[in-house]
Amino acid sequence: MFFQAAVLPMMWLCLLMTSGINIFGIAFQVPFGKEMGFAAAIAATGAALKSIVNGTGRGVIGWISDKYGRRQTLVLVCIVLGLAQFGVLATGLMQNLALFLLCSMISGFGGGAIFPLFAAMTADYFGENNNASNYGMV
Repeated sequence: MFFQAAVLPMMWLCLLMTSGINIFGIAFQVPFGKEMGFAAAIAATGAALKSIVNGTGRGVIGWISDKYGRRQTLVLVCIVLGLAQFGVLATGLMQNLALFLLCSMISGFGGGAIFPLFAAMTADYFGENNNASNYGMV
């Protein structure tokens, strides 16, 4: 019981931080891309690619976490999401369009992977009974 009580605040904190990073990336990628000299259509294409890969990340991450473990997968996803955001910044400042789009897609993958991973972790830590209400709590 104590372990479960300690897990919930950690899950809240992790979900808050990863969601914030993801939303920040979505909100500022197009304006940042335009400011760095990429055409508006190109910056918007980066955001569209990010959204497509975001959905793909949601499907793939369940399989990866089943194979390698939830905790290890969560750590990997958090690292990928954070580094990809710095990659978007660095490649934008370098005005390297190809790497800008690649980092944007990688960021989208990490951002999309968080939500199904947390749903699976909720079931793992709190059980399958009342999983929907438990996930709602997280």
